[in-house]
Amino acid sequence: MIIELDKSIDKIINTINSENDPCVQKIDRLFAAMMDQIHIVYASMPLLSRIKNCSFFNPKIRKYIDQILIDYYDIYSCLELSSTRTVIYSTKKPSKVNKRFFYIELDSVNLIYRAKFSTENPDDYDFYMKVFKFVSSFDKYFFNIEKTKYSITLENHSFGGSTAYSFIRQMDECGNFVLALADSDKDYHTDRIGQTARAVHRAVNDAQNAVMSGFILNVREKENLVPIDFYAAIAPSSNQNLIKCLKLCETNVELMKYFDLKDGVKKNKVENADQVWLNLYSDFIVLSKKNNVYKEGNDQVIEGINGKLANKAITTLLSKCTLKGFPINTQKKILSIRKDIFLHIPKFIIDEWVLISQMIFDFGCSLTTSHNSFIA
Repeated sequence: MIIELDKSIDKIINTINSENDPCVQKIDRLFAAMMDQIHIVYASMPLLSRIKNCSFFNPKIRKYIDQILIDYYDIYSCLELSSTRTVIYSTKKPSKVNKRFFYIELDSVNLIYRAKFSTENPDDYDFYMKVFKFVSSFDKYFFNIEKTKYSITLENHSFGGSTAYSFIRQMDECGNFVLALADSDKDYHTDRIGQTARAVHRAVNDAQNAVMSGFILNVREKENLVPIDFYAAIAPSSNQNLIKCLKLCETNVELMKYFDLKDGVKKNKVENADQVWLNLYSDFIVLSKKNNVYKEGNDQVIEGINGKLANKAITTLLSKCTLKGFPINTQKKILSIRKDIFLHIPKFIIDEWVLISQMIFDFGCSLTTSHNSFIA
């Protein structure tokens, strides 16, 4: 993440009279985190010069800052790419603040940890990082990170469902930088978010020490962020009738966003559904009955897809991985999608991919190893 030293820090430097001053140690620690590819520390050129010329700071840090000043505008071009940052101020919070930024008093800066990307499970983390890698390789929707001097440095800490609140609160107590992402688990747009999503919201709102942001998907869960054509290309035959029905309903964007692809539909869900659900799902239910997807009399009236299929689809379609092991017809489908991939990605999915990618960059951006070695 970008950590900005507010101009008020300049006044603190005037009061420093020892290398043991806590402010010296804290600022040294911030720039050491930048050297270690944990975060990017930004300050005005005059403030950086003041730190560089103050003999109480670590000589290695002063030398590092001297190199930053030489490459100043190139290094901090990331300011135009990021939508948020953390601002470190002296003792009084700036009178004018940006609502998208986080503000921390210098006295509160302790250990500087690598930012945590907290998801419900490791598969979710892997999914979103693959999406980021894809989105950030195109200038069309984001920016091509491979052409910049930046890399992403994040640790995954999965919080599960029932332990979400306590897990995130624990990270708050340690003063971490945390991006927490959860499924909405909604059946339709105006439905209430699920228990895990509510726990994430509550934990983030209760945070006292951490730089923390919580994001709830604008779809049911990650399975809804895989284009239906991706599923059609690689899903087993047992799932193809369901996918066919969903494909026929593809213009019903709300259904595509909130249908429970992973777990399907249970009989008691249909029997106890409210009118909003019934209105949204009615055409799909008719199609699923015509295509022998809907199993009357079963407790599970519509079977879901394999929970691992979403990650497999993203890995196969968004990368250039080998297609060895896939049947020839499947390989042809995959190669056809890869050729004109954006024609197969609905707008609501690419919009969500870009939004998540922006947050990943905001919390995880650091200098690449080669660039950091050069300036260090």
